[in-house]
Amino acid sequence: MGLGNAYLTIGKNKAAIICLKEALELDPSLAVAHNNLALAYYYNGEYALAIQHSNQASKLGYAISPKLQELLKPYRK
Repeated sequence: MGLGNAYLTIGKNKAAIICLKEALELDPSLAVAHNNLALAYYYNGEYALAIQHSNQASKLGYAISPKLQELLKPYRK
């Protein structure tokens, strides 16, 4: 997860997605990994997946940032 977060920070979204997905395979309850995967998918233009992981992070008790919620708002059905 740490490597995925580092990739996300420097804008390497595809690499971040790979690492964060691997972290979630090991522990699907990592709410912060779902949140950060949502960000990576958003920045990669994969809005449906971003919404899916944002929702999952929220279900796991993670406080989604208002900024991310606002970014995803136009893509929610």
